[in-house]
Amino acid sequence: MSLFSSPTDLIHALRTIYQHLLLLQPLTPYSTARLARLADQTEYCLTQWPRPAWPQYSRQGELVPPYSQVHRWVQQATHLLAALPASLCEQTLESWQQAAYLLRRALRLLT
Repeated sequence: MSLFSSPTDLIHALRTIYQHLLLLQPLTPYSTARLARLADQTEYCLTQWPRPAWPQYSRQGELVPPYSQVHRWVQQATHLLAALPASLCEQTLESWQQAAYLLRRALRLLT
């Protein structure tokens, strides 16, 4: 059973996730765990989305990539985050930023 009754509910949830993502900075406490949680929430919303209702265009009129591509970006972000330690250092900062970029890319046109 889904928590969402319509794609509109999913868009609202994804918009909230996107807003939290935009505010998250890599050096804030627990940033890796918080980013991983946002990725998990995004993936859950995507799996609940009825495929026939997948949007063709964003609110801005841009073409939305296919579901499979958006889902792949979220999975790539999750994979990158799984390999990161809880505390970021200079060597892991780039992976964190790449994961955040993939999530922003996945969410931008859906919100």
